[in-house]
Amino acid sequence: ARRGRPALCPRPGRVHPSDAAVDHEKDSIELLLARRCIERNGPFLGICRGSQVLNVACGGSLYQDVGHGHASTRRRRRMHASQPAGGLARTGLLF
Repeated sequence: ARRGRPALCPRPGRVHPSDAAVDHEKDSIELLLARRCIERNGPFLGICRGSQVLNVACGGSLYQDVGHGHASTRRRRRMHASQPAGGLARTGLLF
């Protein structure tokens, strides 16, 4: 993704007005392909934007600025454990 541009925009209208260079057609195609891979238990290698596509395809959220989008970032050094959601571990997407 170019600097200052969202790597993936799952919901138009939730992007900062200064970020107008969004390729909705590319987003739609990549999300469709990711969902097909998940449905068919096929392989999916997601690096950088690809990991964001996989996140959105599985129902996840993206924040352009984590400091503004997520309340827990305001607390210092707060950590919590995380677990893979749904069938990701079974698909072999996670090691």
